[in-house]
Amino acid sequence: MRGQTATAREIKARWAFNEVLSDRFGAPYSAILPQALYAKVKAGCKFNDIDEADWDLLIQGLNTARDPSFTGIIDAGGSNGYICLEWSIEDLMNAKVIPSFGVDLYYRHFLTMFPVSKPTGAVDLSDPRFKAWATPVVGPPSFVQSEPLISIKVGSDHMLIEGYTRSILWVRSAAKPLLVPTIGEE
Repeated sequence: MRGQTATAREIKARWAFNEVLSDRFGAPYSAILPQALYAKVKAGCKFNDIDEADWDLLIQGLNTARDPSFTGIIDAGGSNGYICLEWSIEDLMNAKVIPSFGVDLYYRHFLTMFPVSKPTGAVDLSDPRFKAWATPVVGPPSFVQSEPLISIKVGSDHMLIEGYTRSILWVRSAAKPLLVPTIGEE
């Protein structure tokens, strides 16, 4: 995957594919996607098992689950495509997080913050930090990345858009580089 280029359309379809299983954002997909496609993703298929003809359905689900002005950042910044990079822990720690976790907040700070809801101050059980912390480590850490995360460039910084729970699980056992399509340099 390293060095492969993906279109903005593919990146949005990948984002949606990863969110179908999400407790936080997955519900709209069950209503939007055809039952056969929804069942296929829920059963654990890989993104590459999805027909390209179904990408627009996934994107429609993404724009329902998320604000289209937020998902539009993929189109706005990726006219020349996204290159799949291999990130180190340092690369991840120096990436910014999406503003809903904190404006101009770096991943290294996000990772250490307690997962609370901004409006109420209560523990946010759907926060990716809580989800990852609730995933037990049995024996040696064994996270295997099956799908790349997604980032964009904001100025000179990378911003992680999708894959927060998976990135935290990866940090536990970062034996291999983290695959992240992003705009910009290879």
